[in-house]
Amino acid sequence: MKMAKFVLLATTSAALASPCTTTDLSPLTTYLAAQTSYSGCTALSLVDFFTTTAVPAKDDVITFQSSTYCKDLYDKFQAVPGPACSLWGLNYADARTLPFKTL
Repeated sequence: MKMAKFVLLATTSAALASPCTTTDLSPLTTYLAAQTSYSGCTALSLVDFFTTTAVPAKDDVITFQSSTYCKDLYDKFQAVPGPACSLWGLNYADARTLPFKTL
């Protein structure tokens, strides 16, 4: 939790980029879908989870965190450089550094 607070504090001083759109994140979500089978992650839409402009709903995060398939996807998400936009209320570069369990 301390990490999330640090990241949030770090981003408040930087200007928040415009929210990511489906088009912004299309290369990322296409890459993730091609790299792994996420059948264990079917309780929620991968694209919706990564492209929501607000912090994901608690139930979605719980569902996401309960699956090792989803964790694998998140690890891949963290490894892929992304666009200059904001995701979940943070600049993309900061959001992708959030630990899986901190979501």
